[in-house]
Amino acid sequence: MNPRRLFWAVLVVVYIPLAAMLAIAAWWVAGNLQQAEQRFVALAFLFAGGFVLAVLLALVWAALDYFLLRPMQSLRYSTEIMAHTNPLHEPELPGFHLLGGLPDALRNLSDRLHLSRTEVSQALESGAARVESQKLQLETVIRELDTGVLVCDRDGKILLYNPAALRVLGSNSDLGLGRSIYQFFAREPVRHTLRMLQMFRSAGNRGGTSPSHEFVCSGVESKLLFSCRLALLPDIAGEGAGFIVSFTDATRRFEQVQRRDQVMRKLVEGFRGPLANLRAAAENLVSAPDMEPGTRRAFEGIVVQESAHLSRQVEMAETERETLLGNRWTMTDVLSTDLANSVQDSLAESSPELTLTAVGVPLWLHVDCHAVVELLAHLATRVREQADTRQVDLEALMGDRRVYLDLIWQGEPIPDATLTAWLEQSMEGLVGSTRAAEIVAAHDSDLWSRPHRRGGYAFLRLPLPASPRQWQPPVPELPARPEFYDFDLADAQHPSEALAERPLADLEFVVFDTETTGLNPSGGDEVVAIAGVRMLKGRILSGELFERLVNPRRHIPSSSTRF
Repeated sequence: MNPRRLFWAVLVVVYIPLAAMLAIAAWWVAGNLQQAEQRFVALAFLFAGGFVLAVLLALVWAALDYFLLRPMQSLRYSTEIMAHTNPLHEPELPGFHLLGGLPDALRNLSDRLHLSRTEVSQALESGAARVESQKLQLETVIRELDTGVLVCDRDGKILLYNPAALRVLGSNSDLGLGRSIYQFFAREPVRHTLRMLQMFRSAGNRGGTSPSHEFVCSGVESKLLFSCRLALLPDIAGEGAGFIVSFTDATRRFEQVQRRDQVMRKLVEGFRGPLANLRAAAENLVSAPDMEPGTRRAFEGIVVQESAHLSRQVEMAETERETLLGNRWTMTDVLSTDLANSVQDSLAESSPELTLTAVGVPLWLHVDCHAVVELLAHLATRVREQADTRQVDLEALMGDRRVYLDLIWQGEPIPDATLTAWLEQSMEGLVGSTRAAEIVAAHDSDLWSRPHRRGGYAFLRLPLPASPRQWQPPVPELPARPEFYDFDLADAQHPSEALAERPLADLEFVVFDTETTGLNPSGGDEVVAIAGVRMLKGRILSGELFERLVNPRRHIPSSSTRF
């Protein structure tokens, strides 16, 4: 209760009854006294005593109100301010009060509260910064992986995907958060692998780390084959473990394996008949030295014919081998300028006096980058020694599905015999092929040197395979912080619930927008553009957009163009 209200309540409840009692007592005393003077004096003393008592009571109460009740009321308000708004708030107290050390204790408590809040706030900020930094690093790692990664819940709903998954599945795929993995991968191989790993976990490895399992899976609406690895995630909430799938496009690899098997089968089948004929002819020639001349010439003809057939078979096998080597897994896409920079970096250690400069327009190549860099550094060093030059240019020219890399220097062309000797030299630090000729052969290429179109200059040309990226449109990249994961989807409500009862922030939908030639469809107006953006739990998925121009097949009015 407010102290002033309490004061008046006490005054009414205590003082008035007390005054009435004093008045009754005075009247009774005065009635029992005989003389009028005595009664007057008694009444005066009684009324004076009552008045003094009332004044003393009022003074005592006023002192209590000023030195105790008001400071307590101010202290209560200050406590609420310290607890909810400002821990450093200073209570407004008179110079003298009856609260003793309570205000100082409250100040110490507020200082400790402020210090605790500051420490908690700093800890939260520091922890949030660390979490955000780790989150950013994890996002960067996931984005930069060349292997496609999908994280799914127990039902196969996608919770995370990385940009490599888009590249492997195709940029035109409808990969997105909340969609099912079985829209892109055949269901049975994935379900079989899941059941196998779940049985392994339930059989005794419940608390340990689940092993991963590799399998091959086909695409749902494509002819692609994927080499996959699936692993179970920890079942923390006890609602069934999700899983993670990493995958690569193995279509080309399987085609190469099949092609290699076909080559081997052709070789075996092609060699079997000629070898049997050669063996029979040789045995007849050896066993019958006195054979008739006509018969001998026939057997010798068989030997010549079958030997020629075997030579052709060997040449065909060599051609197939070179083609398969040209498609081996070490081949990657690289820009000619990046090759030149790598060669210059390699020459800085082996031949610091030689400068290599990239000229011309950068072009994409599909090569064994490390081997080609070492080969170019080897050739540039030999050119420096042969032509006694300190400056070599590297120019990339586009040919018919080939990129011509030209080493250009001031001087005379290199003789063919010298080039052959250079190709037979070995190079260190390479895996597999160690001779320059083997690197050239692996790329189904050759070397030659001619005078350059600039007078007084010569070039050494190395044709290399061009990358399809040279003529294909670039794949659109995701934003710097794409929405490619949302682990809260695992806790989302099931679609069987009534959609009308759910807020928009919990729904998954697409917002469409159109541009038209006008606002009268029945009068012939048509759509000229349509776009859509996917919304998931109140978030705009900027990486999942659809936008197309539409041919209206009619004239677009100038008013619509201005709009």
